[in-house]
Amino acid sequence: MKVYRKFKVLIKFIMLCGVSCLPRRKNVWVFGSWFGLKYADNSKYLFEYINAEKLAVDVVWITKSKELNKKLQSQGIKSYYHHSFKGLYYQSIASIVFVSHSITTDLTSQLISFKTKRFHLYHGLPLKKVGLDRVSNTEKLPEFKTIVKKLLSNEFYDAIVSTGKKCTDVYSTSLGMPLSNIYETGFPRNDVFNKKVLVESASLSECFKAIYMPTFRNEPGSELVLLDSFDFLSVNHMLSLNDLRLDLKLHPVNMPSEDVLSVVEKLTNIDFLFVDDIYDVINDYDCLITDFSSVMFDFALSNKPVLFAPFHMAEYIKNDRTLNFDYEHVSGGNYFNKWDDVISELLILKNMSCSVPNNTLLEFHRELVGNENFSENVFKVACKLIGFSDIHQHE
Repeated sequence: MKVYRKFKVLIKFIMLCGVSCLPRRKNVWVFGSWFGLKYADNSKYLFEYINAEKLAVDVVWITKSKELNKKLQSQGIKSYYHHSFKGLYYQSIASIVFVSHSITTDLTSQLISFKTKRFHLYHGLPLKKVGLDRVSNTEKLPEFKTIVKKLLSNEFYDAIVSTGKKCTDVYSTSLGMPLSNIYETGFPRNDVFNKKVLVESASLSECFKAIYMPTFRNEPGSELVLLDSFDFLSVNHMLSLNDLRLDLKLHPVNMPSEDVLSVVEKLTNIDFLFVDDIYDVINDYDCLITDFSSVMFDFALSNKPVLFAPFHMAEYIKNDRTLNFDYEHVSGGNYFNKWDDVISELLILKNMSCSVPNNTLLEFHRELVGNENFSENVFKVACKLIGFSDIHQHE
């Protein structure tokens, strides 16, 4: 098996060297996201920005799902299955590629030339320790072996987006990125908070909508136990009496139990939200409830309240992830350990005449105040990376 794996790596490397001999087309930009299975996140919003602005760039979406590819093409989106002829072609000639997770997962890595610029758009501001920050010094590879591994796997990047200095410092150590490769542009997906045409906050006479978005726990595919202590019938009754609605959006790698699903489908004011891209609807909500998910930093830009509910925090930090930032500071020392307290706070928020921005969370975007056109910021950096100055609009 080891011999087979080494042979497979060798074949991929030979393919990569061959592709690297092909000329790049400066105006061809390739995008992928979420293991090639979703049209979502920062990749999507930068992709749509370039299309909407009619900039002189041929943007191509690559997916590893034939079903998604068919859906996108039916919407007039230039999308190709990664192993189709055109999918192979565009990946091979792109001057720059954009991913949310990695080149290996989001695209066909052996087709991305050594000469192609790589832009990691990432998928969250790391409250939790990730990457190299989770690896002990004794487990880290020597620098030479690290370089060889990156070359063989084709996993290295010319640029990564950041929301500000706090984010930059974490990326530098967790991803092993030099500071010169980290650009404080903001996340393209957060442009949704700048659009004035989106749904406004509910007035006092309308239903107040909250969304619960916990981070993932345990192993992918495992059932989430955070709702085990949730008294659905009692909470639903209280919500209905006070014109409150609560949607539950679990992390994609976790799932509710069948018992919980069967209970919730009978309720009037509580429901599970199943969407591929939460940023399509996030502005519909008046309040976010979360524990350690980086969505808290994004939602702070809406100037709507964030409720912190780090249930089983000690257990999570011990068994799942340690944190980059002190939770007391991030939450302002105001967090809840019981659902009853969360619901009580929701009632208070609903009856407030104004919203108080979470200044602690907004600190993570401080460097971008006055420069909140995040997709445009990323686009300009990408143009600079490939030396592309002809960004006039198409005729």
